[in-house]
Amino acid sequence: MHYCAKRNDDRREPDESKQSDRRLQRLSRCCDFDGLNDGTGWAYYSFAGRQTWHNVQLPELTAETLGKGTFKRVDSAGDPVVTFSPDGVAYYANIVFSRDTPASGVAVSTSLDGGQTWSAPNLVTYNDAGNFFSDKEWIAAGANGKVVVKWTRFNQGPHGAGYLSSPIVGAISNDYGQTRNRRGFPISDNAHPFNQGSQVQFATLYVAYEGSSPTTGYATDAMVLARSADDGRSFTTVELARVYDDFDCYPIYAGRQTLTDMHFRLNSYPAMSVDPSTGAIAIAWSDNQGSGNCGTGQARNGTGVVLGNDIESGQIDARHVAGDRCCTGRTCHYNHPGQSLSVSGCK
Repeated sequence: MHYCAKRNDDRREPDESKQSDRRLQRLSRCCDFDGLNDGTGWAYYSFAGRQTWHNVQLPELTAETLGKGTFKRVDSAGDPVVTFSPDGVAYYANIVFSRDTPASGVAVSTSLDGGQTWSAPNLVTYNDAGNFFSDKEWIAAGANGKVVVKWTRFNQGPHGAGYLSSPIVGAISNDYGQTRNRRGFPISDNAHPFNQGSQVQFATLYVAYEGSSPTTGYATDAMVLARSADDGRSFTTVELARVYDDFDCYPIYAGRQTLTDMHFRLNSYPAMSVDPSTGAIAIAWSDNQGSGNCGTGQARNGTGVVLGNDIESGQIDARHVAGDRCCTGRTCHYNHPGQSLSVSGCK
């Protein structure tokens, strides 16, 4: 975990990426709400194994940072994500938006020197009509200049009249993000119209996201995995597991789920990684299963998920493991079929 906040709120939002080479290069990013009391993009880079760090503000991202053209119309940047391509190009994605108008978009900046300097941003998507808001973006970079960006497109109705849906969509580039093809191509399927945060990884193209599940009439959430073998032209989708983040799972403050006596916003969005040597997928998320009344009524208690790695054949093996579950503190352990639990403190 890379903590970049000074107060008990979501003032800064950190992330880190690693470039594996002899310099032990590390790159992190953070949105900072100083300056004009709004969000700007910052990169933190290290060539000393994280022992010492330097920072730099991304240029031309907002009006405050001398944005040009459309970027003059946005006064805040947030939800930053940074990644390296296999050939060492760093990509930095942000959402950009205005506090005074419905303007919102997704922007990507690039660095060829490990995060020391950054290009002017490239606008992936933009809308100022009020009917769509682009949020919760993620970026992944492959070989030979291939880059994919995905985001949640909140359909808020004509002129923002009311929420209708929130599909996961994406855009792909084959020239290091200079131009993008099929902007806004669909990732989530028609069965999952109400979605939130997601993450994308290269190998074959994988996108994991949290979505409301049609199996319960969209009353509960699920972790969903979409797979594409044709650069996002088509996807196969599978629900992996129930996500326990119902309204009775956490205290509510100002209409949002939070922690007791804190104002941190909570979510169960996925973190995902694909092992390039074996094709195995790991997905992690947070929820509050087993706490108080969390998940009562609709919960499938005692279920976990195991992901297989039959990737080359295109099959995603998502086996729900029912039954034996043991939680000690904040950690839960699930048995695999034919195995027994042997965790200290578990019965």
